[in-house]
Formats: sequence, structure tokens, C-alpha cells
Amino acid sequence: MDRIGDDAAKATRAAAVLEVLAHPVRLQIVALLCHDEADAQMLVSQLRLPAETVAWHLRVLASERLVDLVDGSNGGRYHVIEPVLYGLVACSEEWTS
Repeated sequence: MDRIGDDAAKATRAAAVLEVLAHPVRLQIVALLCHDEADAQMLVSQLRLPAETVAWHLRVLASERLVDLVDGSNGGRYHVIEPVLYGLVACSEEWTS
């Protein structure tokens, strides 16, 4: 397995992911989604932010293939599709405790 220190492409990808997650709202969204899938309205309610703001941040996360929308009978629910985010969120939560 190539390590980030030995692989410029991996370092570039990791930096892009960290850059996206460097925004507090996006980090909160990912942290919430690491615990459970949620629709946009649930995220709006939990974050107490305007729907447009949450939608914009979800688009940014989706564009980096970190989260995705799963269509369902009651609308879509977002979920994490990049497994490494679970560990990253857990690590981030340790920093703040």
C-alpha cells in the first residue's frame, strides 16, 4: 500500500478532501452523516441554517464524492460514501473533547 508520503496523487487527493472539510458547516454535515443518513430538511433543522446554505454545502461535498443522495419514497437522504471520513470524524471529535 502506498503511503501519502510516497505518493503525490494520494497527497493531492487527501489535501483536496481536507480543504473541503476545513469549512465548519461541511465538517458538521459530514459528522452528522457519519452517525446516520439524513435528508436535507433534517440537516437544516439540526444545524439551524437556511436551506439554501445547507444545500450549497451538500453540493460541495457531493462534488468531491464524499457524500451522496439516496433516493427513497419520501425524498432523498444523504449518506457518507467515502469510508475514510468515519475515522477522520472520530479523530476530529477526539481533538475537541
